[in-house]
Amino acid sequence: MKIVYSFVVDRSPKFFRQALNLVLSLKAVGVQSEDMFVNLTPPAEIYRAEFVRLGCTVVGSVLFGDKKYCNKVAQLRNAPSDADFVVCCDTDILFLRNIASDLVGQDDLVFGKIVDYNNPPIDKLRAVAALAPDLPEIPETLSDINCEPTLVGNFNGGLYILPGKHLRAISECWEAEALRLLDCEQSRAILAEFGWHTDQISFCFTLARLGLDYKVLPLSFNYPLHFPVPDHQVPDPSQLRIVHYHDSVDRNFLPKSDKVCRPNLRAHIQEAVETLKVMIYLDSDKRDRARTSESRFTFLVGFHRSGTSLLAAGCESVGYSIGNGELWAGTHENPKGYYENKRFVRLNEEILRKRNSDWDDIFFSFGDDADAIASQFKLPISTFLGHEYLCQPHPNYILKDPRIMQTYGIWRNTVRAMGHGTPEIVFTFRNPVECAESQQSRYRKSFAGDGDPFHFFGQDLRETLLLWYVYTVRFLATLEDERMIVVRYNDLISNPEACLTRISDWSGLAVRPDELATFSESFLDKGLRHHKRDLTDLKKATLEMPYVLTLYQQLEDLAGKPQIYKADIRKIVDTHTEPFADLLQHDFLGRLFSVPKQRWIHARHVAG
Repeated sequence: MKIVYSFVVDRSPKFFRQALNLVLSLKAVGVQSEDMFVNLTPPAEIYRAEFVRLGCTVVGSVLFGDKKYCNKVAQLRNAPSDADFVVCCDTDILFLRNIASDLVGQDDLVFGKIVDYNNPPIDKLRAVAALAPDLPEIPETLSDINCEPTLVGNFNGGLYILPGKHLRAISECWEAEALRLLDCEQSRAILAEFGWHTDQISFCFTLARLGLDYKVLPLSFNYPLHFPVPDHQVPDPSQLRIVHYHDSVDRNFLPKSDKVCRPNLRAHIQEAVETLKVMIYLDSDKRDRARTSESRFTFLVGFHRSGTSLLAAGCESVGYSIGNGELWAGTHENPKGYYENKRFVRLNEEILRKRNSDWDDIFFSFGDDADAIASQFKLPISTFLGHEYLCQPHPNYILKDPRIMQTYGIWRNTVRAMGHGTPEIVFTFRNPVECAESQQSRYRKSFAGDGDPFHFFGQDLRETLLLWYVYTVRFLATLEDERMIVVRYNDLISNPEACLTRISDWSGLAVRPDELATFSESFLDKGLRHHKRDLTDLKKATLEMPYVLTLYQQLEDLAGKPQIYKADIRKIVDTHTEPFADLLQHDFLGRLFSVPKQRWIHARHVAG
């Protein structure tokens, strides 16, 4: 008996992650990769190479109807004609058992599970059905969870098991019913906010119009993990086939079972998730071995308010990829965007919270906990890099978040363990007085409004100057054998073409002339530079802390070197060993960071 599993993947990284979980869960229960049919929407074509690598059958692109909620309707066009069954899946389900034995001898039936809740409400279903006078009368039944009236055949859209002998008829009728609903103004008005159920409703009408025999599946074939199920409806663990987790996932994008009330069922699901973890590890290892020679990671490193967002945008024009994940949108402080992957930032924040710390903690140190914290984050970091970067057919990735100055060692060691060698570093710096004044401006704007505690730090310029110093020295001390280029913020502003071409020559990537011209002429806005200071200003600001001036001048020297050696970094770090040690005990720092202030910041970090 030939059973194929078909699903649609859209552009969002969420759907790719879900699809990866689905594929690996099917592999775990013995389904062959070539029997998994992946339908990609045009924006999701970036994932094609990854599914091909997994051995799946990746078929033509699909878009249908509204091009949003009904794309699954068109996937039957791509299903093989010789299949005994086609299992149409949403990506947010996991298979806990192979369902082949459940289908033996029933190749004339359609299988589906009645909806959990009566969505859309029965009155809307009846009103929409009435718009087609030739549609056969559809009897009522009860929804699975809340036991309210719905139509027979109103199956949960996450799983349809369709007999191959009726596939063409179902495909043609399903498309016709969906288009009828989408094109009808009355139908759209009736459904209103329930319009995203159009694919589900049109399938219900297709069953009625074709008069096909069907079998209603029990809850164990699409058991929900994202809301609690009444105890009397919970199936025996031995009956569980498929779980549906929706957005109920942990930080590694693995399904959670915290809403499952019965301990034995919860343990059964957790065992399946543990199996999925193993499958992810095995697949990651295979992928990493295959890509060791072709993929590399570069970290764009620079202190807060140093122009890292601007430089990240520029790096795209010389061939770097900033990845496929969701980025932080622009704000009044950075109107053109931060070029920071949200998950990357959140992982860094989680790492810092393990030490009850945050981005503005001048006393931050991993101390003796470095290895333990690194061990805790190996899987989250590996999963993140695999899902949001290595899924793309691109060999050069660049990641940016100023917090990397604190957490870089953990990321470097994980990237090495994944088989991608030592990351490269694009390090940028700016006159620390400008950084301090920019941060002071953030503080004033924040506390002129709602008093956002995120910007509590920096009202005294010396605070940010010291933080700049501490983080820069600590980051440099973390380096081992990394290739690094040092970039002046002033060079990026004054001559972006020359600055980015220098990065291109260093990295071996090819400049994209059109993109570089667009960046220089349209993206780069020198009017957004509100703070401009020179060396004289820095000397005045650092009279009490001359080591800050020394470090800045040493970075200036590095920026002029065509190649930076380990000895160059070691020399700088050694220069600051004594002042750095004294700094943390110095009475000046103690006076600047009063005890009440230290307690206030620490409380915020713990609460965060």
